[in-house]
Amino acid sequence: MAIPTASFPNSPGYQGESGVYIVLEDLDFIWSKQDIKVVRQLWNENVSIKEISKQVGREVDEVALLIMDQARKGIIKKRKNGVWGEVDAA
Repeated sequence: MAIPTASFPNSPGYQGESGVYIVLEDLDFIWSKQDIKVVRQLWNENVSIKEISKQVGREVDEVALLIMDQARKGIIKKRKNGVWGEVDAA
């Protein structure tokens, strides 16, 4: 069931009378070649997505979107613990 856009007229991403909603407009989708290279390297080293985001200075959600993009294109591969990477021993 679709939620009527009139129910959230002041929310971020909502484009007024047109009823158009832009998903994740607060995230940065632009990546430099160098940052992509760093993310790929850290991913292959099994570093957690949280740590990757710290190292490239980006939000976890932005890194997750890049990882999803790279995985869909077959550039990076699945790994044992997925986005979580290495699991710390508690």
